[in-house]
Amino acid sequence: MRLIPLLLAAAMLCACGAGGEEGTANSAPGGPGGMPAPEVTTVTVQPRSLPVTFEHVGQALGSREVEVRARGAGILLRRSFTEGEPVRKGQAD
Repeated sequence: MRLIPLLLAAAMLCACGAGGEEGTANSAPGGPGGMPAPEVTTVTVQPRSLPVTFEHVGQALGSREVEVRARGAGILLRRSFTEGEPVRKGQAD
């Protein structure tokens, strides 16, 4: 009974021989699995100076902000200021 596992182990070792060498019956042309060797490119790296650029995200607020509201009830027919522009005291147009 001990002879069967010994024969199986010997058969597996014979099947796993060095079949990857050139000229043997188990070797495939071009590499493992019959695939051709991959193409490889090389690049020579040279040190050089690059400009340094910084980008920052920010938000600006005014030092003083006001809301313009009508004092009386009714419909606003005309707006005599441009949004974002400074308004002087007593300015009509």
